[in-house]
Amino acid sequence: MYAASCIGIGKESQKWSEDDIKRLEIGVVGEAGFNSLAIFRSGIIAGNVHTPTVLAWMGRLIPGPLGAIDQSDIGRAFVGEFLQGSGGTTILENALMKQRSRGLLQGQIDTD
Repeated sequence: MYAASCIGIGKESQKWSEDDIKRLEIGVVGEAGFNSLAIFRSGIIAGNVHTPTVLAWMGRLIPGPLGAIDQSDIGRAFVGEFLQGSGGTTILENALMKQRSRGLLQGQIDTD
């Protein structure tokens, strides 16, 4: 059994500490008895109807975990993580999601 968490961090929850966020992600989602929990921290989601185009464009200029990522990359990262993941709890930020997505597109992840 696998679970994925992609909890949105909005205006108010940006004030939370890293420990508070982990308590929510791991404590609430992770307590459901799953063999594997993948936590996706995407940053700015480009191509999403809730993300203004200008914000997505500007997000591409921001390096690191707060930069933009295309929603299609997030979807492929979900698939890649479930096919290749190692079990336990994994936190995937923007760069690792892009890596998983590219691996799936380039056939580096076995889909059989």
